[in-house]
Amino acid sequence: MKTKREVLASLLTGNSEPLQQYQREREACFILLIEGTKEAGYCIYPDLTVKEVEADSIRAKMEMNNAGFKISFSECKKTFAEFEADLLANPSKYYKAKGLIQMVFFSKD
Repeated sequence: MKTKREVLASLLTGNSEPLQQYQREREACFILLIEGTKEAGYCIYPDLTVKEVEADSIRAKMEMNNAGFKISFSECKKTFAEFEADLLANPSKYYKAKGLIQMVFFSKD
């Protein structure tokens, strides 16, 4: 995922692809799955394409000041693997809103 500075630098060289990717990410919904020290990050685009992303890149988005991201937290009774499989099979269930970062915690209970 590109930073604004990288996008602007690309535009100066005539490459518009990073700008298109940046705009596409602004419409995306992100999901960060956390179970103990195990993490996985996913990006769901409005066309319901799912892309695996680094958990750290989602954390970086959360730390940006005034970036416009909304954050939600939830606890899940499914296993990590069950949730991940369902997310990949049914992304429409998980695409809630553009600019939303959903943090999902898994309990071992």
